Amino acid sequence: MHAGGGRRSAIPERFDLIPPHALREVALAMAEGASRHGEWNWHKLPARVCINHAMRHIILWMDGDQSEPHLSHAAANLLMATELEAKNDG
Repeated sequence: MHAGGGRRSAIPERFDLIPPHALREVALAMAEGASRHGEWNWHKLPARVCINHAMRHIILWMDGDQSEPHLSHAAANLLMATELEAKNDG
């Protein structure tokens, strides 16, 4: 029961814990990718390709490259790979 007396079933997901700034940055990375490659183009890729691109962005970030928001792009690629793996396309 909640403080105001309302009741709801518990759910396992904690969407309220996703940092909103990070989520917006990933959405911007997805928009950039859609503009460059087409919306939903990533559905045609193997998960390995998304993982490789995510790793590239992480390495560039670790090397101090600031030419683009590498962590947001890495997160976007990992989300795409997660979805592809769930659909057994990876």
